Amino acid sequence: MRMGPQLEFAIYRIDDARYLIHGWLVKLSRRKVAYCKLFSDATCHGEEGALAAARTFRDGITGTNSRRRRPATCPTNPGNYQPSTGQRLERSA
Repeated sequence: MRMGPQLEFAIYRIDDARYLIHGWLVKLSRRKVAYCKLFSDATCHGEEGALAAARTFRDGITGTNSRRRRPATCPTNPGNYQPSTGQRLERSA
């Protein structure tokens, strides 16, 4: 199987003459879940239709058109404070 170059984020072209597989592969992971789906040229009405379906699938996973569900930065935890070298840690009572 030959995977073509990555033209877009997480979308690869697959052309395998031996097994007659031709289509676009979406391969990515989000929040510790891996997604891998092939959009075949035969079932998606040609190469352009398969690419459009792959883009729609990828955008649905990445949430390109939706709001973020998490804040962009991690919240700080005051219990994880580590003083720099030479500083003394004072605890409040």
